[in-house]
Amino acid sequence: MNEPAARQIGNTDHPPKPRLALAVGVVGHRPNRLPSEKAKLDALSANIAAALTAVAEGTRRAHQQYAEFFDGGPDLTIVGALAEGADRITAHTAIRLGFTLDAPLPFAQEVYEGDFPHSVAEFRDLLQHPRTRAVLTLPGNKTPGLAPGARDTDAERAYEAVGLTVLGQSDIVLVVWDGKASAGRGGTTEMIQTAIRAGLPIIYVDAHARAPTKIIWEAVAFTSAAAEVIGEIPTKSLDAVGDIVDTLVRPPASKEELRHLTERDERKHLSEYFEETRDLTGMRPEFPLLMALTGVRPFRWADCQTPHPDLLAGHFAARAKKLPMPRQGLVLAGAYGWADALGVYFAQTFRGAFILSFALGALAIFIAAASLFFPEWKWVFAILEFACILWVLVNTRLANRQHWQRRWVEPREIAERLRVALPLWALGTRPNSFSGEEPSWTGWYVRALIRQQGMRAGSLADSGAAREILTALLHDQCKYHHVTAPRMKRLHERLEGTGWWFFFLTVPVALFYIAYVAYAAVQHWVPGIVLLSNEDHKTLQHIVAAASAIFPAIATACYGIRVTGDFEGIALRSQRTYVALTNLLRQIEHDPPDLGILRARARTAADAMLGDVSSWRLAAESRSLTL
Repeated sequence: MNEPAARQIGNTDHPPKPRLALAVGVVGHRPNRLPSEKAKLDALSANIAAALTAVAEGTRRAHQQYAEFFDGGPDLTIVGALAEGADRITAHTAIRLGFTLDAPLPFAQEVYEGDFPHSVAEFRDLLQHPRTRAVLTLPGNKTPGLAPGARDTDAERAYEAVGLTVLGQSDIVLVVWDGKASAGRGGTTEMIQTAIRAGLPIIYVDAHARAPTKIIWEAVAFTSAAAEVIGEIPTKSLDAVGDIVDTLVRPPASKEELRHLTERDERKHLSEYFEETRDLTGMRPEFPLLMALTGVRPFRWADCQTPHPDLLAGHFAARAKKLPMPRQGLVLAGAYGWADALGVYFAQTFRGAFILSFALGALAIFIAAASLFFPEWKWVFAILEFACILWVLVNTRLANRQHWQRRWVEPREIAERLRVALPLWALGTRPNSFSGEEPSWTGWYVRALIRQQGMRAGSLADSGAAREILTALLHDQCKYHHVTAPRMKRLHERLEGTGWWFFFLTVPVALFYIAYVAYAAVQHWVPGIVLLSNEDHKTLQHIVAAASAIFPAIATACYGIRVTGDFEGIALRSQRTYVALTNLLRQIEHDPPDLGILRARARTAADAMLGDVSSWRLAAESRSLTL
C-alpha cells in the first residue's frame, strides 16, 4: 500500500484528481464478550483478516479499473478507538495488511489508559506506530468516585461519541458482534443500528467465529426497503465485498452505461473538469457594467481580473491554520481553490454572454430604426444590423459549445460542498453523503477528496479552534448574503422598472400619433389648422415607428436579462439563507461547550448552505442561453 504523498496547497496545472482512499471503521466487543480460548481467538483474527483482505483486493481492482480518475492510491485506513478486544485485533491485522491507522480516543490518553491497565504498552505502541496517521482526542470524561459496578453515564456518553466518530469517518464498517444487546450506551449494537440508519455497508464478523462473515447493507438487494432491524436487512457473503467497494468508489456512470436514460454524461463531465487549465483570459465586463449602469454597484477594474486558484486555496487553508495538519496537507484547499476560481470565472462569462445577447438584440432593432432617417446610408446600417445578429449567433454558439453555464454551475457546487466540509473535518466528522454510488460527478469528486483528507489529528477537548472555523464561516456567509440579497433585489427591481418604463413610453408615442392623424383628418372642415409639411410628416412617422420598435425592444432585453439571470430568485434564496445562518450563529453563541451540539450545529449550517446551492443550481440550469 502506498503512503499518501505530501501535497502542496496549489501549484497544479489542472484541478487536482483525488487519490483513491477508503476507510474501514471497526466496532466491536471488548475481551469479556470475545472467546477466551486461543484457537477461537485465532479463528476470529483469521476472519477479520479475510474481511480486510477482501476490502484491500476490491480496492486494488477498483483502482486498476478507474485509474484515469485518480491520482494514485489506493490508500486504505482502519479507524478504531483501540480499546482492548476487537479494536486491537483489527488494528494489528490491518497494519500488517498495509492499512493506515486513524485512532479517535474517547478521553485524554492518560484517562483512557485506565480502561486497560494491563495493556498500556500495547496501546502506546499502536499510537506511535509508523502507520498511525492521526490520533484525535475527544472531550470525554469519567465520573470520579463511583462505587464499584455503578454505571458511569459520563463515560458512556464518551464511548458513544467515539463510536459516532468512527462511523462518521468510515466508508465501510467492520463489526465484531456476538448478536446480543449492548451492555450500555454507545455499545456495539447501538452503533450497528446507527450505521444502518446512515446507510453504511457493514461487514459482520461473528464474535465467536461460529458463523461465516456476511455483508449487511440495504444496497446489496434492489428489492430492499428502508429497515432498521438487523434481521430485516438483506445480506450477502463476503464475496460481495469487491462489488460493494466498486459501488462506493467508482465514478458516476456514463450516459451509455445508463442506456441514455439521461442527457447528462457525468463521467464525461468529470473528465472534462480534470482538463481545465489556468489559461483563462480576462473576465468579461458585461455583468459588473450592468450593475454599474443600474446603480447597484460601482464598476471596479478588479471585476475583470481572472481569479487565481492558488490564492483562493491559500485563503481557504488559512482558516485551518490553528489545527495540526496531516502529512498529506489540507487536501481540500487545493481543490477548493480551483473550483472557486473556475466558478467565479465562468459565472461572469455566462452572465456576460446572455447580457450581451439581449443587448445586441435591442441594438439591432435600434440600428434598423435609425436607418429610416438616413436612407442613403441604408447599406451601412444593414451591415451593422447583420453584424449584431451574427454576434448574437456566435456568442450563443460559443456559450453552448463551450458549456459556459455548466462550467459555472458544477465548480460552484464543488466549492460550496468543500466550504462546508472544512468545519466538519475540524470537528472530526464528515458531511452527510449519498448512500452507495454517487449519482453526480460533483458529489463523487467531493466525497473522494474528503476520503483522501482523512481524519484530523489533535484534541477536541478544547474545541475552540473548530468552533472558530465554524463561526468564521457563518459570519462570512452572513456577510455575503447580507450584501447579495439586497443587491440582487435592486438589480431585479431596476431592470423590471426600466422595462416597464420603456413599454409604457410606447403608449404616449402611439397616442400622440393617433391624435395627430385625427387632427389632420379634419383639416378640410376646420379652416386655419396648420399641419406639418409632407417632409416633416414623414419624419414624424419615422420617429413613431422607431420609438414603437426600440422601446419594446429595450423592455424585452431588460426582461430577458432579468429572467435568465434569476436575480429575484437569488435575492429570495439569499435572504432565507441569511436568516437561517444568523439564527444559527445566535444559537451557537449561547450553546454550552459540547462537541455533540457543535457537530449538530455544523451539520445544520451545511444543510442550510447546500440547500441554497441545490435550489440555485436547479434554477440556474433551467435558464440556458438560447435564441
